[in-house]
Amino acid sequence: MKTNKFLFAALVSLLLMSCGQNSNPSDNSGGNTGQTGTGSMSAKVDGQDWSAATASAGYLSSTRDLTINGARGDASSSSAITISLRNVQGTGTFTLVAIGTVGSSGQGFATYGTNTSGQVQSFVTTEANAGTLTLTRFDTQARVVQGTFSFRCTSPTNATLRRNITDGRFEIPLTTVN
Repeated sequence: MKTNKFLFAALVSLLLMSCGQNSNPSDNSGGNTGQTGTGSMSAKVDGQDWSAATASAGYLSSTRDLTINGARGDASSSSAITISLRNVQGTGTFTLVAIGTVGSSGQGFATYGTNTSGQVQSFVTTEANAGTLTLTRFDTQARVVQGTFSFRCTSPTNATLRRNITDGRFEIPLTTVN
């Protein structure tokens, strides 16, 4: 049940990011204030440069769930990286593992997905293929989140298909809702 609430909160967070509200003016910036996120997110996917055309971050303050999303695409292909964290109260390093695993040691999960000419592939972190995200700035007052990430992810339908996401970086405007 706790996992369902977390997944629901992550979904709600994504949906509400477009509301543009900041109803929680608390400051967890560690002294960094007054800047806005550039809206950038980049990484290497299996060694190839990847850069988001759009990036967003949403924080659901009532559950402390943070979702970070970057996406890019054109008429024939698209891809996205999404990272969801639980119980975010400030900066720090978070372990990314499986979605909904009972007894999981993780504080969140990550996904990578592609759609090439209608062929959809999705990849998720697991206990065996985990990762980390380090929040270096989490500022709900200035509305910006910044950090680094890396993770390995596996296809949920074919365990032999994997992606290695490395050198991830983001600086994104943060939307906060209660």
